[in-house]
Amino acid sequence: MPISYVNGGTANANNGGDASLDISGWSLSQNDLIVVALAIGENDDNDYSMAMTSSGYTLATGTDLFSNDVQDCHLAVFYKFMGETDR
Repeated sequence: MPISYVNGGTANANNGGDASLDISGWSLSQNDLIVVALAIGENDDNDYSMAMTSSGYTLATGTDLFSNDVQDCHLAVFYKFMGETDR
């Protein structure tokens, strides 16, 4: 089966809130690959821990990435393959 793009979306939160992305309406099938990238921009020199609260995701980057500068940047990329009951 060829690789194809199924869907995408964005979510955001302010001031340390949790972002929530609802994928329940997407037409996903078992074994589809889901990739989620999380990013934070801030200027208070803190290295925040970024985590997925949904089960089954693996941190692809090994750890969340942090760049400390005048404007700090954090990045974490997670993935999982859709299971039979993940819809």
